[in-house]
Amino acid sequence: MQQSLYVDKQRRSKERYVYEANNLVQQWRDLFENGYKDYAGNFIKPSLKEAANLVGCSKKTLEDYYSQI
Repeated sequence: MQQSLYVDKQRRSKERYVYEANNLVQQWRDLFENGYKDYAGNFIKPSLKEAANLVGCSKKTLEDYYSQI
């Protein structure tokens, strides 16, 4: 007797829609290219890795998205 497995159609935690990935990449590149001002008014120009941390995603993932978009 073969047992059929129930496949749950929920999204995996790391899956993103295209528009979500696009928004993350836009925020990441904007932070890197233009920088930002901190709470004290100091201008900060982060590296790609620092900008990725600020966006909340790994640099490698964002680079993969950027190359595909």
